Amino acid sequence: MGLINMTQHTLNVEILEPLIIFISALVASSGFWLYVMKKTEGRDLVRRLVLGLAHDRLMFLSMQYIKKGTISKDEYENLCMFLYEPYKELLGNGTISRLMLEVDRLPIAQERTRTVTKEKNNVE
Repeated sequence: MGLINMTQHTLNVEILEPLIIFISALVASSGFWLYVMKKTEGRDLVRRLVLGLAHDRLMFLSMQYIKKGTISKDEYENLCMFLYEPYKELLGNGTISRLMLEVDRLPIAQERTRTVTKEKNNVE
């Protein structure tokens, strides 16, 4: 029984020792950290790009609604839910927050119901 435990211990050491050396070398290598930094930079660039696009769209739409003087319920919900709330979570700046305060004060426009009439084409 003692010989089996000793053999297992030797095998564990033989496997673990090279594994520990490999992991230590990987963590200590500059290439590994360069790779990690590049991945992080890429995510930051994408985040900044998304923030910029959301900022531009929020600015444009908010100004349009303010200029119009009203906003429909659907427009307001879409603006808030799909643009402003994610923008805030990405830590967008205060310019849009000030515009959204103005949008919040706009009266909700009654949505017009559109009736579609079918035209009959009389071909003789």
